[in-house]
Amino acid sequence: MPNPPSRSRLAESLATIAIASLAGPVPAVGATLTELVKLARKWYDEDADNRNLRRAVATDLEAIAKGERVSDTDVGLGLELATATVAKYGLPLDGLVQKGFDADAAADAVINCAKDEDRNWGREPHYDMAERAIRVVYTGLVRRYNENDPLLMASMGWMHEHLVNLANNQSAVAESLGELVAASSAVATEDDVRAYLHAQIRRWNETDWHPRTRQISELEQRLRVRTTDDSNLRSWDLVAAEDALDGASMLVVLGGPGSGKTWLAKRYARQAAERALEDLDAGMRLDKVEIPLLTTWDHWARFQAADLREGLVQASTSRGIDDLDDDFSMPRLRRALTRPKARILMIVDSLDEAADRFSQAGQRTRLRDLVSVAKAGWRVVVTSRVGAWEASQSGSGSAAREVELEPMEYPKDVTAFVCSWFEDEHDRADHLLAEIRDRSELRRLASVPLFLTFYCLLAEEDGDIPSLRRELYTRLTNRLLTAAWSNDPPLPPDLGHCHRLLLKWAWSAVEDAITPSGIGNWPEAFTQPSRPRPEYSRAIDHVAPRVFLDGEGNITRRFVHRTLLEHYVAEHLAGMDVETAAVQLLPHLWFDPDWEVAAPAAIAAHSDRSLLLERLLGRKIRSSDPIGEAASAETDRLLLRIGAESAPYDWSPEQAARIETARIRRAIEELSLVTETNHWTDSNREVSAAIIAALPEAGIHYGAEELPEALVTLASTDEQRREALAEIMAAVPTIGPKGLATLAAALM
Repeated sequence: MPNPPSRSRLAESLATIAIASLAGPVPAVGATLTELVKLARKWYDEDADNRNLRRAVATDLEAIAKGERVSDTDVGLGLELATATVAKYGLPLDGLVQKGFDADAAADAVINCAKDEDRNWGREPHYDMAERAIRVVYTGLVRRYNENDPLLMASMGWMHEHLVNLANNQSAVAESLGELVAASSAVATEDDVRAYLHAQIRRWNETDWHPRTRQISELEQRLRVRTTDDSNLRSWDLVAAEDALDGASMLVVLGGPGSGKTWLAKRYARQAAERALEDLDAGMRLDKVEIPLLTTWDHWARFQAADLREGLVQASTSRGIDDLDDDFSMPRLRRALTRPKARILMIVDSLDEAADRFSQAGQRTRLRDLVSVAKAGWRVVVTSRVGAWEASQSGSGSAAREVELEPMEYPKDVTAFVCSWFEDEHDRADHLLAEIRDRSELRRLASVPLFLTFYCLLAEEDGDIPSLRRELYTRLTNRLLTAAWSNDPPLPPDLGHCHRLLLKWAWSAVEDAITPSGIGNWPEAFTQPSRPRPEYSRAIDHVAPRVFLDGEGNITRRFVHRTLLEHYVAEHLAGMDVETAAVQLLPHLWFDPDWEVAAPAAIAAHSDRSLLLERLLGRKIRSSDPIGEAASAETDRLLLRIGAESAPYDWSPEQAARIETARIRRAIEELSLVTETNHWTDSNREVSAAIIAALPEAGIHYGAEELPEALVTLASTDEQRREALAEIMAAVPTIGPKGLATLAAALM
């Protein structure tokens, strides 16, 4: 986006138009502001007196702006509006004579004409700046006329003649000065807002994963409340997405990779846009309608606006809006959205993907800014992985309502999702659902929206769905690279070349992306370190699309989903020798949210995985003190994540036993990780026993349905399921009334 004109250039244009208007009306269809500035520059370079007038006007306006602390935005808008107003209503010389060369009377005449036509005049600060600018320029004109009448007459005649020629000869000029006045109006029209809402609803319905636009599913996502606030919601309550947002000035949505955070962010934005259109249709005033904005933390960090709200609005609209990309509509819309009384639902997605989230002066400052915006009247939604949120919120003053995304329910939600995806291909939907039903390793991940999306994509081809994530990602990227819609004309790419390139790119993005303390600080986007072969460029774009090209030809990209970046980082590390991989991994094994997926995936994928794990965790950890206990817990979490990425037969007996022991030791504390490793069947009986022992506390320390669901998930045969049901029923008398109703629903 081009930089706005400077104050000096705007003052120059205003003085030029005021002089030219003394010789007669400025042409109704004339030059744009840019053309007028060029004309003014040429003339002022030739005429010292006019140059002095411009300097005097600029100096006076600068003094006003500084003296009253007017923002740069309001100064710029005010000067643009003053220029356009003088062009349309400026007094000819005989009009100035009739006013007795009274500068205030002349300025009043011009301003009153503008007020009669513009009903919004005076509603925002830049209108006041426009009035002051008009008074300053007429004061300068009168002073100049009194000092040197002949030179002023020559100036105004020359200016007027050239403006007329410019209007007659440059047919390519698209906007009249009268339109510039309308464009500088402070309030966007209802049509502007409607166009914005319709365009964003289309955008927020799109998915990165499919060549044809597929609407985001309307399936209900369950959220578990993590914190209590002044609402009726309590910790551990399960609520619908809409109920979680209802009554919250600031909502934080937490979840693991692929849990549907961005999905839900778009859904909130889309539903708010639909409500806004309904309110407008019902006749509600524009300033009473809540307008949604959506951006990412990383994208917001790129905007250094003087005003917090302006920065958020610019970040949310910087990528262009269909039907609003002209020079007038977008500024008008942005001014409307930053009005003090504007009602805004501000959604900031992916805190965990912001490059500076561990910077005290960066991410935490922005979080405090968002808290202040929420307190001042905007509603705010933030999405993040749990670790990144907990690391960033310290000292932010946040009293946000925190909720965590729950997995989709199997089979209800999973079936509905698949049937919606294959709405015209019932046989394919039935085949995929049968495969998920009959394969426990697929059921384990089917409740995660991202992985179910992967299943649907791969089910569009023939063949079984891979059981391990590594194979799943490889198949998925092969599909993205080789599908016919990736190439025009169809030309199968060299997969080896593409994968090697993506490995190199992923590692270049994260290798040095660390904080001074050594914690990962992965960015959302990265500068492409090398170019793909031209014939494969379009295929690569579907895995790591381009998001920016600077003036020097450097391309910025991002992986189409964070989990693909993590996959390629893990694959790169898995290709290193044991010692090199250990050196790279050791600093990131504990308490490092960016590496909590890639590190265990890399270990599980390594050809010498048992040796690598022994090298990483060879020393025995003493757990008798708090530090040792924390380290032991982190080690067990690492082992559980490794177990989810591998099978028992992948490991030496000693390492496999270590993973099985971690499952038993953390059966309750890390319930979700333990259920993700239910294919480690040797320890399932001991894990089930631990869950049964905790059943009396269901609905108190745990969700009433969480423990029974885990118990059923661990049962791999009908006999084991019957045993699990018997244990649950036996525990019913010990469960208090709070958890009983929810437990009954879970059993059903």
